[in-house]
Amino acid sequence: MEENININQNIQSNKYLNFIKKNKYIIFAFSMLIILISVFISLMVVSSNSSSKIAVTPTPTRDGTITPQPTVTFPLVQPTKDTKSQEQKIIENQTKQQLDQRIQISYTIEKVKIYEGNWAIMVVNNPTTDPARVVIKKEKGSWNVILGPGTYFDDADLQAIGAPLNLINEINGIL
Repeated sequence: MEENININQNIQSNKYLNFIKKNKYIIFAFSMLIILISVFISLMVVSSNSSSKIAVTPTPTRDGTITPQPTVTFPLVQPTKDTKSQEQKIIENQTKQQLDQRIQISYTIEKVKIYEGNWAIMVVNNPTTDPARVVIKKEKGSWNVILGPGTYFDDADLQAIGAPLNLINEINGIL
């Protein structure tokens, strides 16, 4: 009886092997088709998530025919927007004349950081010197230079002019 079961199992496994052997090309083609569909779907997902699109356009030749290899063109890069706030621009404009009187060399304004709405630290720079900081305060609607330019400010001096604690804590560090 046991020998009968082994023969039946052997016949069944031979049936599957024979089926695979007879249809190996069809099975191979079907497997390849499934792989290609999977790759195509994954490429579609990746390209739909991509932020930059590449346009491919065929290039015409002098005789009016189109080249078999396309020319790849990239979209124009949009210019970056000015990240300074309107208030930072106002501070720069209102303090420019005051800074020009205090700074005798050419300079650029690197950063302006506002504290509590009426205090600010401005970082000015010149390639030949270290960056300097300027303490600015808004008084009667106008921004005025209170201290600086300088690379270090004493806490007692800052407290004496009523500077907020967060400005005092940050002015001698890196903004």
